Amino acid sequence: MSSLISVLLLAVHFVAVDLTMAGPLVCVWLAWREARRDDPLAGRLNRELAWASLWGLVVGIGVGCLELVRLWLTADHDFWRAVAAVPAGRLWFSLAELVFFAVCMAAYVWLGRRPKRRPRLAATLAILAALDLMAHFPPLFTMLNLLADRPGLAGVRLESPLYRSLLVDPEVAAMTLHVYLAAVAVTATLVMSRATRLVGQAAADAQPAGLPAVVVGSARAALAATLLQIPLGIAVLLSVPSQLRDAILGEDLWAAVPFGGGILATLALLHTLAAVALGDRDRRQVHRAVILMLATVFLMTAALSRIRQLGRPAGVMERVAAAVPVAAPPLTPNARS
Repeated sequence: MSSLISVLLLAVHFVAVDLTMAGPLVCVWLAWREARRDDPLAGRLNRELAWASLWGLVVGIGVGCLELVRLWLTADHDFWRAVAAVPAGRLWFSLAELVFFAVCMAAYVWLGRRPKRRPRLAATLAILAALDLMAHFPPLFTMLNLLADRPGLAGVRLESPLYRSLLVDPEVAAMTLHVYLAAVAVTATLVMSRATRLVGQAAADAQPAGLPAVVVGSARAALAATLLQIPLGIAVLLSVPSQLRDAILGEDLWAAVPFGGGILATLALLHTLAAVALGDRDRRQVHRAVILMLATVFLMTAALSRIRQLGRPAGVMERVAAAVPVAAPPLTPNARS
């Protein structure tokens, strides 16, 4: 039960972080549509998404703190050893980046309410806010897991030379790109769902051109990001140690089952997103896409959590101990008789 709650919390954290990172970039696109295409729906979505990005930051930090408490209570020594390897200056800089994001997006929301909105300044603030998070946090947390998983990096400080060398590590690079694409896919799917709710079924059916352009554009963005996840997922799979790859491909039931379910959910998601991107006006397709996206995030999070558990040195020792048969005690003369 505790493992299920942990996976749920981690999945909520991922969705909130995805919305926070990619939300400002989608805001820029929505603002452009409002100004250049005279699209009031895009304007409303722009304002709502800006607020959603700020709330996503709050939820992401809050759930992340709960996850840290869980790691503390479960005495995950490998993770805390990795955290201790990060210089204090980098941790304080991470806190400053969160404040910078909040200030930029708060200013973006404030500019959106003024009669003279200064679109170029607003777009610059949104782009800086997104890049502020994307450039540092996904690679940093991937490196933390590497420091926790690799015994050869035990006790090594994450100074700037090591940080730069790990940036080009295949596992760090593949996982970082995976996070970027996941952020785009999740945010575009949520925008697509919200846009469909705003226009309503009757309004959508009244448009001879089909679904609103924002819905179709969001579906295409989510579809493209999800499609790119396939080769990138293979790259991530090839970059992990062979014992973990074997576990997720069938040796470990608790890793293979959610991973297989996530693959099936992804394939169904691609089919649904393609239907919406091609103009399918059935609102149920949009709702189905949201459900499949959330299911994919949950199942892949479950698989990732299990892989992280098995990848820790303590987890590896547990697997080795479980694989070694216990020798039977020698039979005594009385037992032979």
